[in-house]
Amino acid sequence: MKQWIWLKKTISSGCVFYTFFITALYLLGVYVDSHWVPTLQMVLSLLVFSFVLSAANSFLFLDKLIFSLRLLIHFVITTIVFYTVFVLWGGFQANGGSVLAALFVYLFVYLLAALLVFLYRYLTAEFRISEKKYENAFDGKTSYQSQFSNKK
Repeated sequence: MKQWIWLKKTISSGCVFYTFFITALYLLGVYVDSHWVPTLQMVLSLLVFSFVLSAANSFLFLDKLIFSLRLLIHFVITTIVFYTVFVLWGGFQANGGSVLAALFVYLFVYLLAALLVFLYRYLTAEFRISEKKYENAFDGKTSYQSQFSNKK
C-alpha cells in the first residue's frame, strides 16, 4: 500500500516537473527562434528526467539521514541522470564545450534550487520545532523501573 502511494505521488510530481520543463523549453524556443520546434528526443529526455527527479525528490524528504547527506546523494543521482539523458543520449558528447556548458548550467540551476530549499528549511525550522509536542516516554513509574523492569 505504501508503494502505491509513493508511486502515485512520484508520478504526479513527475508530471508537474514535466509540464514546467516542457513549457520552459517551448518558451525558450519561441524567444530564441520562432520557427524552432523541440524534437521527440528532447521531449522524451525531459519526460525521463522529470520522473527521475521526482523519485529523487521523494528520497530527499526522508528523515533517516541528515539533510546535507541527502542533498549530496540527490545531487549525484540527478547529475548522473542529467549527464546520461541529455549529454550521452542527446548527442552532446561530440563537442566538449557544449558538454561543459550544459553541466555548468545544470550546476547553476541546481545550486540555485538548493539555496532556495536551504532558505525555506531555515525559515521554517523554528516553526517545525515548536510544533512538536513533548510526550513522556514513561507511564508515570520511575524511569528505572519502566526501562529495566522491577530490579531490586
